[in-house]
Amino acid sequence: MSPSNARWKLSHPNLTCLVDALLACPSLKDPGRRQTVVDQLGDDISASIARDAAERFDVFNIVTTCANYPGGLKWLLEVLHFFEGDSLSWRAANEILSDLSRV
Repeated sequence: MSPSNARWKLSHPNLTCLVDALLACPSLKDPGRRQTVVDQLGDDISASIARDAAERFDVFNIVTTCANYPGGLKWLLEVLHFFEGDSLSWRAANEILSDLSRV
């Protein structure tokens, strides 16, 4: 897993922004690809995510579960970077997470 960060307490507006940005990533829009991303998060995180057929609820659950693990959100973005490369959607999500880490 990536270097440890403190667990995240995301406010509703920050959570909304992050989920919206992540939903713009093709790797999280498609259910099969989203499962591949989740599988790469490690057994502790992936087994803890309450999955949902609705994409917005599913990504919300992925984000909030990752936020409960030290380094979990950073690891999610690193896994997405592997699949997305330096795409505009990945950069937007990464920028939001970077901004949140400065708060």
